[in-house]
Amino acid sequence: MAGDNTPENIQQMIERGEMAREHGEHAAALQYLDEALIAAADSQRPADIITVLGHRLLIYKHLAQSTGKDIYYELMFGDTLNGLRLAEAHNISGVAKADMLLRQGDYFLVKKDNGKAVELFEQAIELLDLEGPSKNRGRYAEYLGHYGLSLVLAGDSSGLTRLAEALTLVEHNEELRPFHKLIILSGMHGRYVQAYVFLGDKAKATQHLDAAEKLAQELIDEHDISVRMDQMKKLRKTVNSLS
Repeated sequence: MAGDNTPENIQQMIERGEMAREHGEHAAALQYLDEALIAAADSQRPADIITVLGHRLLIYKHLAQSTGKDIYYELMFGDTLNGLRLAEAHNISGVAKADMLLRQGDYFLVKKDNGKAVELFEQAIELLDLEGPSKNRGRYAEYLGHYGLSLVLAGDSSGLTRLAEALTLVEHNEELRPFHKLIILSGMHGRYVQAYVFLGDKAKATQHLDAAEKLAQELIDEHDISVRMDQMKKLRKTVNSLS
């Protein structure tokens, strides 16, 4: 793989995998990420390996959501463990390690261990803050969104304030790619929906679901991506079941 293990090439493979994932082409996405993983390992750059793992585990998360098979969450969790082991062995912190903690938080949220999820999201945000001023970054906003939902599910209503802060940060972020901004914004509204479903507020859950579906339709119209709309249709059934 001589000549193929540069950071630029690895990033290109990650982006191809990302697009395949968002189109629901999971097998192709895994192939791109596995190629990126081999290139990162061949380059002997542990931070790059952790970055690739952080993207590969999202494919497993999408598979779990689309198939309803929890085994994919276990594969996701396995990638976080490997990423954190590498981070520990090579004294790596910052974004690479923070992303692993974020996805571990996602895992425990799915398992309804909300207290553990809150703890992990807090650790992830602290690590991200060590990178310097970060409130203008889409990543920081995304972390806050996950954190806010976990707080609400753990019984702490201050999570709604975190969700509001996260949404505002994304809406005013001009650095994000348009495609990525649509993904993050629709996900933010989706987390709001989950929060208000938990709180039993059908009106506010519907309000944010309508916003999420509008963004999901833009993803279909502008990028031919329907995965987000599929997720929102499932949420719509949950919201409609509220009294």
